[in-house]
Amino acid sequence: MRLYVHVPYCVSKCAYCGFYSEAAVPSPDFAGNLLSELSLRIGVPESGIESVYIGGGTPSVLGPDAFLRAARGICDFFGAAPPEFSVEVNPADVTERLAAAFAEAGVTRVSLGAQSFLSSELSFLGRRHSPDETVSAVEKFRSAGIENVGLDLIAGVPGFGGEMFMLSVSRALSLSPAHLSVYVLSIEKGSKFGRMGIVPPPDDEVMDQMIAASSAAERAGLVRYEISNFARPGCECNYNVAVWRGEDYAGIGPSAFSRLGRLRRRNLPDVKSWSSACRRGLPPPCEEEIVSSVEDWRERRSTSVRLLREGFVPPENASPAVLRNLERSGLIRSRADAQDSASRAYVLTMRGAEVADAVAEELFF
Repeated sequence: MRLYVHVPYCVSKCAYCGFYSEAAVPSPDFAGNLLSELSLRIGVPESGIESVYIGGGTPSVLGPDAFLRAARGICDFFGAAPPEFSVEVNPADVTERLAAAFAEAGVTRVSLGAQSFLSSELSFLGRRHSPDETVSAVEKFRSAGIENVGLDLIAGVPGFGGEMFMLSVSRALSLSPAHLSVYVLSIEKGSKFGRMGIVPPPDDEVMDQMIAASSAAERAGLVRYEISNFARPGCECNYNVAVWRGEDYAGIGPSAFSRLGRLRRRNLPDVKSWSSACRRGLPPPCEEEIVSSVEDWRERRSTSVRLLREGFVPPENASPAVLRNLERSGLIRSRADAQDSASRAYVLTMRGAEVADAVAEELFF
């Protein structure tokens, strides 16, 4: 089983963020409420836990004590710590005590939201940390015994061109991260940038940044195993890989999403109603849907296109002409050695990776 935990709290809202979060101090009973929902949703676990991913929001704002309580409770519920335990972290929150608490809780990998190593760009993005705090956070986690430390960067930030972006990439790689994520800036309607009418750079400029980042990462020994993710062998995020493969996962916390068979469930993005229900021992308010078997199949299979090392298998009824056109266009290539199927597996090319959604739409919808 795979578990996603959503921590909805942030010290402040980043200018580009469209995820549900509350700019507030975490409630003292938040960890207890998480464990209450876990028991209500799962009941008696039928199997062990393969991976836990705690995201947000900003999970690191919980602090050492609340985080330890939540993490220990999750491990106790499943009877053991998961082989992979990932947590998203804001560099500004990292102290020696927090790093030690993560190690004590059994965290195996952390994802530091560096986003940039340029102070001016961090200020523009509304980030509250500095480049030096990112470097310090890496050192603290390694000193605590957590070696699988990853860094997140953002490409395509308006006003900060390719040369400035590559300065951040170079600085990140100089820290020898086990994992690197490079996400293209998405400007959501409800975000500050969306309200300001900020316009992203042209697609070809962003594509050039992603290609340059990919080349630099691979020269540094990181393998691009997914469109936005690079890792040293054995340091991939297994939770995310499972989701992209189309496997099930359960989610707890305000706004958390679950995929369990054909059931899709999303907790309402309201920390007050969520907390109230958990305190009373009731399932938090949510939206649920049973999707059709066709929709379920399409959803699960289409995301496998993102996996650049494993490859993907097109639908059995995929048009040979469509496949030939995608190959001739330089967007996909055959992968006879891919893990899924020796004869029918394909993988996106570097160019195809930049238009993956269009390729998936062509093949699966």
